[in-house]
Amino acid sequence: MIRVLQVIGTTNVGGAETRVLEFAATLNSSEYHLDFCAFGPDPGAYDDRIRGLGFGITHCRVTRNILESSERFRLLLRDGRYDIIHCHVNHLSGIHLRAAAKEGVPLRIQHWRGANSPRPGVYWHWASKLLMAWTRRYATRIVAVSEGAMEAYMGAEWQRDPRATILYNGIDPQPFLVRYDRAETLSEFGIPLAAHVVIHVGSFLPAKNHEMLISVVQSVAERHGSVHFLLVGDGPLFGRIRSRVTDGGLEGSVHFAGLRRDVPRLLQASDCLLLPSKSEGLPGAVLEALAAGLPVVASDIGPLREIARESERVSLVPPGDAAAFADGVLTALAGQGNHTSRTGSIPPKFRFGMYVERMLGLYESRLLPSDRARRTPDRRSA
Repeated sequence: MIRVLQVIGTTNVGGAETRVLEFAATLNSSEYHLDFCAFGPDPGAYDDRIRGLGFGITHCRVTRNILESSERFRLLLRDGRYDIIHCHVNHLSGIHLRAAAKEGVPLRIQHWRGANSPRPGVYWHWASKLLMAWTRRYATRIVAVSEGAMEAYMGAEWQRDPRATILYNGIDPQPFLVRYDRAETLSEFGIPLAAHVVIHVGSFLPAKNHEMLISVVQSVAERHGSVHFLLVGDGPLFGRIRSRVTDGGLEGSVHFAGLRRDVPRLLQASDCLLLPSKSEGLPGAVLEALAAGLPVVASDIGPLREIARESERVSLVPPGDAAAFADGVLTALAGQGNHTSRTGSIPPKFRFGMYVERMLGLYESRLLPSDRARRTPDRRSA
């Protein structure tokens, strides 16, 4: 039995958390024992799902005292006697990888899934440098969901590091093959059946650039009155964006769906995905849109270029250019045909089966020679 600890930021609904759970659900319970550790002190939307899959879940608190947090985490590792620690968070992973090395966990994976966005403030500026140094020192494998994400953390020299590899997320196409009643879906939000629907799926965070999205809404509304925008997600900026919609008189064009478990259904009722992000790791929303057969208009940034190279349905525009986004959206809508005849296609590089196969290969791989130098032979050593 291989014992694995998955370290995630929260158990709330998010792209990274969803991808981790989708993979975890494929593991053979007779071969793998999984536990989860989340930073958030409170239960999240995925807690019940994690327990329902038979996995343990611990909520760990990380304080400004980095050494104290690391030592506290060592106790969790000591109790679990894990063979693998798989960290899916960014700078804070250094705490957990260092602790895992001290406890002799042989396979220590750093998995970068998001953009390089350190916490604000002087303290975290310097703390991030220390934690990044720990990550580089104590990780035995370094994985990123895209070349852009890897370069954001490791720089161009990542290609010379034998521990580093790109492991693209994968999407299961099956949920997008189910046919839903579009009229019923749109009626939930008061959207006319004849309307064009542009969807955005993502947390209300600065990196997702909802401010730009609202500017695009305004630009499109001035040129095409029958376009509606469906915003899926929640987050700290939700209230601010909702106020901007109200202040701009856009309530009739913008619809807030909140957190949803039926994203395939909402995508199927839409005509285009808009993603004006400032930064991304590898946006699952884009892959899901392709699976649903939607065109995508997105920011011309590194990780999205990697997807666009594999699919003609992804159009990239300069980040921060609302007029260019509006042009891209209207062009995409003009090319849309009948919803019932639309078919999705996921590029082979981003298919779920390949993702699972490569993840299992990572878990089952032998140690590199360089790993042995990083390994602590006695889990009980200090």
